[in-house]
Amino acid sequence: MKRIINILLFLMLFNTSFSLEPFLELITDYRLQNYEESYLYYRGIGGIKHRSDFYYTEISIIGEEGSDPELDLFRGYIEVFHEDYSLAVGRQTLNWGVGYMFNLASVFDIKEFIDPKSEKSGTDSAIFKYSSPSMARFELAWFNSDISHKNFASRYTFLIDDFEFMGNYFYTKQFFHESRKVEENNKVVLEVKGDIGIGIWGQLGYDDFQSKDYITTVLGADYNFELLNRYIYTIIETEYNEYISGLFLSYNFSPTENTNFQQGYSIINDDWFITNAITYTYNDYLEFQFLYNYFHQNGVQKIKTNNNKQKLENEVTLRAILYL
Repeated sequence: MKRIINILLFLMLFNTSFSLEPFLELITDYRLQNYEESYLYYRGIGGIKHRSDFYYTEISIIGEEGSDPELDLFRGYIEVFHEDYSLAVGRQTLNWGVGYMFNLASVFDIKEFIDPKSEKSGTDSAIFKYSSPSMARFELAWFNSDISHKNFASRYTFLIDDFEFMGNYFYTKQFFHESRKVEENNKVVLEVKGDIGIGIWGQLGYDDFQSKDYITTVLGADYNFELLNRYIYTIIETEYNEYISGLFLSYNFSPTENTNFQQGYSIINDDWFITNAITYTYNDYLEFQFLYNYFHQNGVQKIKTNNNKQKLENEVTLRAILYL
């Protein structure tokens, strides 16, 4: 960790010489759980990035309350470009898949059911990309996980009219809940997304574990419409296999130029969750949020309170976010 901090300080000293761009995001929460437990939460992400015609590089660290370690490398990688090719090596974010809440191609990090699009730490990986003149793209990735350092992924993307088609293959070692042990998994995910007046997407996944194989489907749609001179964005998504039956509904709109309201409903087997968020943007650097989440937990998705480790039923959060 000292080496990471020394590298970051070294880059900051040479900011002017190397045309580096520093950035910082600070989040501070006051959280009240089950109307009886309260605590403060913080998270800070800061670093430096640089882009040229030939490469892009970024190094950043994260400090987070309750994590182990509390200070860690968030991203640290370099991507080199040459004509239609690129190669990126280091700790980087890999965003594969067209799904929102239920994304079968998101094998690089842990799913976050409360905020599925929240920013996550990078994955130690190397990824090669080739983009053809016909707008097709081929990607190869080698990546680490907490279980194995020998994971592999490939992805091919092509366009037909207003539709984008993707084929993914993953080789991973992961915990399989039915056998209760770590197994090899050969996973194939076929994807499509497009626009038919509303946005639509779908995924067909095939998981081939050593002890069992199964098929999963994901279907989703989104639509943006105007009501009382305000645009409302809506989304619906479903997931189904022999283990999971899931439904996600969400909408958000901005009653004023500086405020946004979002509400989401998630059902996963016997559990369901309701999330509410009101966001007020004070300026380009400061944002305030009020969040209320309700959890009805009957199944295996057991979310617990921070202090007493009781079953979480509701949570109120007051949040301030600073961008620099």
